[in-house]
Amino acid sequence: MYKLTSLLLLSLIFVFSSCDKTTPVEDDPALVKYFGTWEFTKTDYGHYWDYVTTPNGTETVYTQMETIEWQRTGTVSMGRVEGELKIQWSGSSNDMHFATVLNTQGGLMCADNCENIPYVENGQGANNSSGEYSISDSTYMIDLGWSGGGSTVHTWDIQGKKL
Repeated sequence: MYKLTSLLLLSLIFVFSSCDKTTPVEDDPALVKYFGTWEFTKTDYGHYWDYVTTPNGTETVYTQMETIEWQRTGTVSMGRVEGELKIQWSGSSNDMHFATVLNTQGGLMCADNCENIPYVENGQGANNSSGEYSISDSTYMIDLGWSGGGSTVHTWDIQGKKL
């Protein structure tokens, strides 16, 4: 009975010790400068113009309005793999995505949870990588696109400042 128990115990130890063990990714030294608490702001820039007839002809009247849609405290931390950041605009999991750092100038590309980025739906540049998406040791910027027509155009972005 003692030998059977010992054999069973040794078998269990072998099985559990040979299981796949994933180790967490250590902080990437090249990305540590981005880690910390950040203040993020989503802004809508409205551009309006109208054509007014005057005695001197037609003049264009231009107005710009800036509306802060939200302002939140969030974090930037190590992602799941080397070269990746976890960017969280607030405590909500809906405000989080992973971004790959493309170069030493801080160019970013979304790697996962990209649906959480509020790109302008049906707007010019929606889900398009042609807009600015970058980070430095003190600033963050993502261009969300633009939409409009006629005499109105709106552009949106999210900017961040490291606290």
